[in-house]
Amino acid sequence: MPRDSLVNLERIAGWLAVLCLAVAALMVGKPSFSNASLPVRGVEDPVIAIQAARSITDIDYVLGIAPSPDREVMRIKERLGFVFICAYTGLLLTLALILLRAGDSGRIAGPAAMICALATAAFNVFGNLAVLRILDVPLYRTTAPMIGAIRSASFATWALAALTLGLLSTFFFRSPRFIMRSVGGLFLITAAMQLYGLHDNRFLVWEGGPAGLALLGVAIAMLFRRPRATPHLALFLLIGGVNLHAEVSQVRSYHTHEPSDRTVHFAMAVTPTQDVLSLVPKRNGKWRLTRVRNWLDKSPADQTIDVPGISVPEKSGSSPGSLVGLNIELLVTADGSFAVTVATGNYWATSKGKDGTIDNVVSVVDLRTFQILTTIHQDGSSGHYVDRMGRLVLEKSMVEGNSPTVPNQSRRRGVSLRFFTLPGLAADGVCRFTETLEGRTWAPHDQDCGPGLQELLDGLTPTRSSFFPAGSPCRSAGVSRDGQFRWENCETDGRSFFWENPTVTDRHVNIFSAKSAAQIGVVKETTRDSVDSRFAEHDGRDYLLVMEGGTQLKIYEITEPRP
Repeated sequence: MPRDSLVNLERIAGWLAVLCLAVAALMVGKPSFSNASLPVRGVEDPVIAIQAARSITDIDYVLGIAPSPDREVMRIKERLGFVFICAYTGLLLTLALILLRAGDSGRIAGPAAMICALATAAFNVFGNLAVLRILDVPLYRTTAPMIGAIRSASFATWALAALTLGLLSTFFFRSPRFIMRSVGGLFLITAAMQLYGLHDNRFLVWEGGPAGLALLGVAIAMLFRRPRATPHLALFLLIGGVNLHAEVSQVRSYHTHEPSDRTVHFAMAVTPTQDVLSLVPKRNGKWRLTRVRNWLDKSPADQTIDVPGISVPEKSGSSPGSLVGLNIELLVTADGSFAVTVATGNYWATSKGKDGTIDNVVSVVDLRTFQILTTIHQDGSSGHYVDRMGRLVLEKSMVEGNSPTVPNQSRRRGVSLRFFTLPGLAADGVCRFTETLEGRTWAPHDQDCGPGLQELLDGLTPTRSSFFPAGSPCRSAGVSRDGQFRWENCETDGRSFFWENPTVTDRHVNIFSAKSAAQIGVVKETTRDSVDSRFAEHDGRDYLLVMEGGTQLKIYEITEPRP
């Protein structure tokens, strides 16, 4: 075979590998499945779980009752799957053609790989179509043959894909290049995991790792046949030069011993001793409070205890008395003695004509022993704070009139503050006042709180907002303990691909120098998980702590820009 023709085929294979990686990235990206989509026999990927479904119960776990948001997400994933089928079929056929033209045993292995690749694509199409057929079918009308059609086509796809990769690996093992032999090894590992995945379906999810590395290796091996040290060196120097002048840089990342639960709603706090607290809800009502100490060390220490919370059903509903909303608060007293956890559940009314109910489960944790001291239930809609005297403050407010609150329009609301001692949570008085919306600011007017009302409100933690937010995507979030830096959280909402569902398209933190008012850095935050962040201090240095999903802690050092 002419050398130029072989080089052209290899370049085509390289670009097809890049295309496969791009489409795969789209498939694992947004839109994402909701928390209502549950794992089936340990298979956490809903797309794989539906391929391995054995019964209506499995379908219900993954997709829920039709119609549902998860069914629409699955529809998008399956449609993108057709694009992925075209991409990987083109890649496999190109590699099989290269193997065929390499001669020797390739004259047999090449055509065999082509046949297997085409059969893989055909069964994959059949499987995707079978999944699309059940998306609009009510759960009670989903039959065993429908589920069997998905399972049999999917398992044939995986088996034929493994055979195809095994045949193609012979081409890569012929090459003396290390990267080519590595790709061949990754092909065999992927094929082995796919075959074993027919028995243990979790391996069908895990094979995505070596498969992705194999695609990356194919792209590099086929598109960069000669080492190019100069551009790589220039890129290294460029990155190094940027980092030399960075004022905000990540210095550490730590994952607690708790398992991750993507997009779970959680609360975060930093104690006066700079320990990090994270409160993560659990369905069984035993929420998990984790404390991370020495987070800047190579081996931080974390400790976790159960705290009472709200039980979260696997399926939300609109039946009387069912849970409709959940809120989480985590507070720390100014002296660092106690942490207060608050789990708030909003429930539908139990009967027609009655209002829904709200249950606040409040617990006090001794931070010296890290044990629960007191737990009580409070009713009513409220927000919780701690004041400078170390008391828990429960706020209830009611806007006068029935029209919505609108900026630049005169509005009034009545506010009551109930005080509780810590750690016993005994009632310690009530304070009432009114607030008037003046422009975009709520101005307090005392009723029976006394002349120290404004000082009382200014001393609440977390800071009680008296500002009516405008439409800007950025909100002021706080100031560092030494007053050198301030930061703001920014979040941009958009629409999801295809179905235009509301989603977060960008999330980041802007950090400014309090001295010069200049922006000194930006920290990009993930949009694929829940995120919270706080300022912290260690040995006179300032840090931004970013927590993802309540378990992944990222630490960024902040320094003043050099002149």
